[in-house]
Amino acid sequence: MRIPTPRPLIALLLCLAAGVAWSLEGEARPIWIEDPGRMYPSELYIAEVGSADTEEGAKGKAVSRIAMVFESEVSAVDQIVRQYWESDAGDEGALVRSTHLKERLQVSTGQTLSNVGIAHTWFDPETGRHHALATLDRARSAALYREGLRRLDSEVAEFFDGFQRMDDPLARLAFLNRTLSLAAEREMVARQLLVVTMGQSAAQPAIGAARLGAARAELRGRIAARIALDEPPHPAFEAAIRSVLERFGFGVVAEGGDYELRGGLALEPLERRGEFVGWRSELGLVALATGAELVNAHANGREGHLTRAEAERRAERKARMRMTTALAEALEAHLEGLLAR
Repeated sequence: MRIPTPRPLIALLLCLAAGVAWSLEGEARPIWIEDPGRMYPSELYIAEVGSADTEEGAKGKAVSRIAMVFESEVSAVDQIVRQYWESDAGDEGALVRSTHLKERLQVSTGQTLSNVGIAHTWFDPETGRHHALATLDRARSAALYREGLRRLDSEVAEFFDGFQRMDDPLARLAFLNRTLSLAAEREMVARQLLVVTMGQSAAQPAIGAARLGAARAELRGRIAARIALDEPPHPAFEAAIRSVLERFGFGVVAEGGDYELRGGLALEPLERRGEFVGWRSELGLVALATGAELVNAHANGREGHLTRAEAERRAERKARMRMTTALAEALEAHLEGLLAR
């Protein structure tokens, strides 16, 4: 004989079942989605959560959020440039060096992110969304940054020693410019270390910005170059070329000097429909003591517009952009060659 279950007991069981289901549903959503610090304390880890329609997308977003913690230091790069190349502040040399350091920052950040791990993933069946938790061990990352600082300190000392030992002015310039680049990179890595260690600063560099700045100013006074471009004059073009020489550490003078930058910019109308202007430019840096051309840069092109005057302006602007890049690359290659000797 079947004994009926009392109605109050049925009601109690239903309530308990609902409670268990509610509890399981609540536990199914991991706590780390809303509060990753509960599992990975912020003093030990950098932990970030990413969410997306796919698991790989969620993992990528989580890692990207950790990368953003370091890439926030990009805003400090311009300040570092001015610290180590104070004379270049405000000119296009500062922009070039900022771009270089930002590239180095991305490389450094990429090396750090190689230590990021995906600790947990979870799929939410109700929303169809994937979640991932990425973590970075602060202590392990700090050790990597400190190792990087030791390497950079060693390289700064090596190239500064080369600068002091060399007799040739351009060789000294090559070694000093490399020292400045390494010192600026070291400053950038030290700032990233601050992020990882939550404010614990690195040891001060043995060769600081003030000493390097003084060396640069002293050397600039000893490497004098004059600019002797062909007629007709193009003031904006010449000013841009002058900035390249100054950026590399040459002191530009009106008379005398040990080097001379020769060449110029030529514009000529082209026989085409509409208004087109062709341009060609060649620049050579000559050592006056020997007459040897040390550096050569050249480029050409054409620009068009509805009016001749605007076509000429565009041609000069394009020539200025192309030739500042070409001259900088040629100077860089020559100085790199001096380092390799």
